[in-house]
Amino acid sequence: GQTLSGNFDFTQLADGTIFAAFSDVSLTLGPPATPFLTVSGGIGEFEVTSAGIVGALSIGSISVNIPSVSLSTDEVRIEINTLLTAVTREFTLGDGIETLTLPAGPFVRVAIIGANLTLGGLGANAVLAGDFFFESSPTLTRVVMANVTVAVDVNGQGTSLINGQGALILLATGVAGTLSGDLAVTAGGLDAGGTLILSIN
Repeated sequence: GQTLSGNFDFTQLADGTIFAAFSDVSLTLGPPATPFLTVSGGIGEFEVTSAGIVGALSIGSISVNIPSVSLSTDEVRIEINTLLTAVTREFTLGDGIETLTLPAGPFVRVAIIGANLTLGGLGANAVLAGDFFFESSPTLTRVVMANVTVAVDVNGQGTSLINGQGALILLATGVAGTLSGDLAVTAGGLDAGGTLILSIN
């Protein structure tokens, strides 16, 4: 699993619920010696009940160490939900109170919202714009992608894939995965709105 380090302030309510206010939190994902992702300066809160843990933290800085991959964004969070149901609630983050919806867990992930992820070696148009969710297990680190837009070439005609969803597996040599979405405009004999699937490796 993942380990959060930082400053923690715990308060227990009469019903047994524990609120944890976190500051200066850091987290790494990937191989311990050469992590793919390191985030630090996290501020936020978790709620701990008998059912599980739900929480979110805003992040002050992020470092990416993935071969042939660069990432730019203004919004990074650590999100956790160990419940088997989705949760919508307010969280006190570094910039104030924000309402978030976390999908059913269990997971601990780094959410990178409204980002540009550039894949080197795939041409000038290999810039994926969207939301990227980094998750790690003892044997695997992956990136779930949502709301992705990317410029593509369809039979010699330029267009865009929109509403993209998919996943990438992070490897010591780079990334591999698939992305599917809708064709923005008719191009290369394919109709606008048709499904386009891209293989990334």
